[in-house]
Amino acid sequence: MSLEVAEDRSDAEYVPIPVESRNGIPFAGLRDGQRYRVRIRNDSQHEVAVAIAVDGINTLELSENAGFRQLGKLIIAPKSTGVIAGWYTDANTVEPFVVRSEFEGILSQLPPPMSLGMVSATFYPVWEEETSKPPIESLLVGNNRSSPNLSTAAAATEVPVPQSIVRRSVGLTPLESISVMYRNPDPPLGIPD
Repeated sequence: MSLEVAEDRSDAEYVPIPVESRNGIPFAGLRDGQRYRVRIRNDSQHEVAVAIAVDGINTLELSENAGFRQLGKLIIAPKSTGVIAGWYTDANTVEPFVVRSEFEGILSQLPPPMSLGMVSATFYPVWEEETSKPPIESLLVGNNRSSPNLSTAAAATEVPVPQSIVRRSVGLTPLESISVMYRNPDPPLGIPD
């Protein structure tokens, strides 16, 4: 699984932004005013659910569908990619991701974000409503001794997928998490140059 940040250009060409390591942190050099998209790749043999956060805010937070806001995850098919062009509001509207030095526009109505300058993707197991949960979910939950009451979603939930809506059960234990900074991270304190 991977996360990629790309320029959002008017010619619809997908142009990845190079990621470099700054102080050991993956960094994509976006500029103030630049529009961008996020591409998620699922290299696995199974569907995955992915929660994508920009500046600590889930990309479904502005959805008119309360169920989408609550679940906060998209489905990516096996061996495929999904491109997230912005903040999902409804089946016909996406507010584009734009780097701003000040929080403005529709996002200014939300509480201040906790992770400014960061794009994150957290992947979860997912399965069809009528099938049993995958063995990996039982294994992950079973190894989490600190949360003995942790369980998977009891009922299937409608989940937005680019171009369609599907019903899936989504695991609660993350499989993987990836983050990329786009605001230059401050160097760690107390480390010599």
